[in-house]
Parts: sequence; structure tokens; C-alpha cells
Amino acid sequence: MTVEDRVLAVDVGGTTIKAGWFTADGTVLDEWRVPTPQDDTGLAVVDVVARFAAAAPEGSRVRAIGLVVPGIVDDRAGIVIDAVNLGWKNLPMRHLLRDSLRHARIDAEVAFGQDVRAGALAESLARPAHDGELVAFVPVGTGIAAAYTRAGCLVLDHPLSGEIGQVPIAPGVKLEDVASAAAIARRLGVPDAAGATALVRAGDARALEVWNDAVEALGLAVSWLRAALGVDAVILGGGLAMAGSLLFDPLTAAVATHCGELGAPALLHPRHDDASALVGAATLASRAAGRGRR
Repeated sequence: MTVEDRVLAVDVGGTTIKAGWFTADGTVLDEWRVPTPQDDTGLAVVDVVARFAAAAPEGSRVRAIGLVVPGIVDDRAGIVIDAVNLGWKNLPMRHLLRDSLRHARIDAEVAFGQDVRAGALAESLARPAHDGELVAFVPVGTGIAAAYTRAGCLVLDHPLSGEIGQVPIAPGVKLEDVASAAAIARRLGVPDAAGATALVRAGDARALEVWNDAVEALGLAVSWLRAALGVDAVILGGGLAMAGSLLFDPLTAAVATHCGELGAPALLHPRHDDASALVGAATLASRAAGRGRR
């Protein structure tokens, strides 16, 4: 029987873990989602990933695992410095996963990184590169962060370079306290961004107020990226971007107002919907698999 090489991609979010099997050249074969373990030191997530790897389909071989996580992450050292929404600090995640795989007798390369940078990489590879164009990928989900690419390559990859969700927009209020999908849902007492979007579409007065607050804050954040870094385009990802024109139309107007004479960057929809980080994790895994064959 022919053995098929596969890579496992895992994107850990604040509420959901997205995972999928991909071919070594990046073609998706299967995807699934499970709840993120709560009150976890990180070991439960590592166990989940190891169990995914151990359950590889018959006739396949796991060449590499790509794991991406949120927060302030040192990709090179393999350490989660601070993941606020998961409660992790100084967690040696890459080491923990490698150790778990070794105990499970799974011989696979491990690629590890931050979810937003992985998503930015996936999005940059999915669209034509324009010479010199600086693109920010800004997913709006449990939190808000940014990552940057130019000509299909990541730039500004310092662990702190994308933590725009932590920037205060009022005394004691951070951007993601107002504009993240999780914050919007929490303020409206609904489970998720989809529930909030439904209320906005129905014309609920409170939902419209909360939505407009979020749009205004996001417009301000995009203007920061334009003024501080000179970004040419912003790809808005995450669960909130699935609202489509309900978000993009008023946000385009807010960005234009805040940017003023600086000129507004283009606002783009993600090519991978809300799975950009997962596809990015698969890309990291495929590259690790290639290195492992040398």
C-alpha cells in the first residue's frame, strides 16, 4: 500500500481549536474544530494536538505538525511569552509538543508560530504580490492583532510588533475591549460574532450602538497603521470579517475619515475566510517537512 505524506495544521484560538490534514504541498484534505480547553496550563492543548497526530488516517504518514497560537510569541525560541486570552505566560510550547510526540512515538517535524503572523503569510501567498506594497493582516476575533507582509514575506516580526489590540483608546479601555468579536458578543449577551451580526441586521438599537462603537475603534486602529507604518492595504480577517458589507461599508467610511490627508489604505477581504491562520500553520508545517527530508 502506498504511504501518503501528510502534515497536520492546528490553530489554537481563545474559544476554538481549528485543525486539518493537508498534503505536503498544501492541499487541504480534511478540517475540523473542537473547543479550546479552558483553565489550561498549555498541557491540555498539547495533549489534544498529540492525539490528533496519533489519529492520522490509515495509510498516511505525518511528516510535520504546524501549531500556531495567539498572543505575544517568540517564534524562533518556540515560547509563548504572554497569551492573555488563554492565561499562558513564558510557556515553552514547541518543547512541550516535541516531548509529547516523542512519548507517543510520533516522528514528525514541529513548526511553531504566532497565529496572526501565520495568517498573514497564508494571505500573502494567496494573492499577487505588488513590489514594495506593505500589507497588514488584522484578524478580529477573541482579540485583535496585526502582522505585516511585503512581496509575500513577513516583515516586522518582533513578538510585540502586532499587539494593536492592547493599545488604549480611552483611559482604562483597550482597542480589543471595544472592537474584538468577543467584546461585541459579550456586550450584547450573545455567544459569538454571528449572533451579534444577526442583531445588527435586525436593527436592534443596542446592537447598532455597540457595532458602531466597534467600527469607529477599528477605523482609528487602521489609521494608526497608515500613519505609523505607511501600510498600503489592510486584510481584515477573523470571525467579524464574515459580516461582509455590514462591516466593510461603514469601516471604509470610518477609515477615510480618520486617515484624512494621509489617504486611506485599501480594505480587503481575506482569501481564506476565517481559516487564514490554519492555512498558515499548514504552510509552516510543509516547510518544516521539506527541511526534514534533507
